Amino acid sequence: MAILRFPRYPGPQRYKGVKDSVLLGVVEAINRKLNKDQQEVVSVLQNSVFSQPQVYVPSGIISVDCVVCYGLGFPSGIVEIFGPEGTFKTGLLENILAEAQQLGYYAGVFPTEYSLDYNRMKRVGVDVSRLMIFDPETIEDIYDQLKEAVRQIRAKDKTTPIVFGWDSVAATPTSTELDAKDGLASSDMGKSGLQMSRFFRRMVKFLRDNRVCLICINQTRTDLGKMWGSKETTYGGKALKFYSWVRCRMVKIKTLKNGGGEKIGALIQLETVKNKVGLNEQSCRFPVLWGRGIDKPMAVFEYAVDKGVFEKRKSAFYFGKDLVMRKSFGKYYMRHSEEINTALRKVSSLEESDA
Repeated sequence: MAILRFPRYPGPQRYKGVKDSVLLGVVEAINRKLNKDQQEVVSVLQNSVFSQPQVYVPSGIISVDCVVCYGLGFPSGIVEIFGPEGTFKTGLLENILAEAQQLGYYAGVFPTEYSLDYNRMKRVGVDVSRLMIFDPETIEDIYDQLKEAVRQIRAKDKTTPIVFGWDSVAATPTSTELDAKDGLASSDMGKSGLQMSRFFRRMVKFLRDNRVCLICINQTRTDLGKMWGSKETTYGGKALKFYSWVRCRMVKIKTLKNGGGEKIGALIQLETVKNKVGLNEQSCRFPVLWGRGIDKPMAVFEYAVDKGVFEKRKSAFYFGKDLVMRKSFGKYYMRHSEEINTALRKVSSLEESDA
């Protein structure tokens, strides 16, 4: 019986290489043939929009910024922050808007839940005289108002980043839902998911080109149709999950109480479940005190302990040679915030993660 023998695979062949003059000639010829509105349709990477520095929006909480993108914050594009009720998602958005204003960015919000608190916004540092408040009724309204706002800003200012918050996706109906003649009896099943898909498909390049960060707040639901695995799902179909650069889940870990047993806040955990600019499945914890908001020094303390920036010796913590006490850390952090933040960014950096 004859044995079939196949020739040995010699491996990939190497060529002399691509000549720069030939490649650039091809790029130029394609642009001459196919360019639209005087815009290039092809370029080499080093000359493309992706070679330009990305815009980042810090949250004002260094631990959150480290978890999202090595201490830089949230990128321009689409960001989703989701979780159950009472996990301070709106509070985090308010901190991001305040920090964006301090950096000189344009800031606005689409409050479709109608739950923004004027005094709380001022308390976290939002400049209420410079925050744009939109009044959309539907997803279609948000699309029109957002695009028009960006066009008007870019007509006068070509470079300053823009930050918009959408609070919340789950509270925003479609136009067909509002126009339904049967009232609450009418069904809008699938329409919201379809409109969300159209919305983000048309927005993704527009936001990137115009240096806009759109932060979408969303709520979790229970998917009763799932037979196994996690039944947690979010409103609006799969489009927002797909187009988001960063998705952060916020959950409540425990209730905080004072010495008298009175409930004074909650310990919240933020975890990146999708991340195109940093590492996936990174998390941090921060305490939220009712009426006061996020306790930023304690958020830093928790993260520094988790990352080993504060060295534990027996029952005490040290930062270098300094003894760090939990009770007095707020005052210590005010004096040494720059050194601590730099150390946290270093341990969260790309080089440190690859090591």
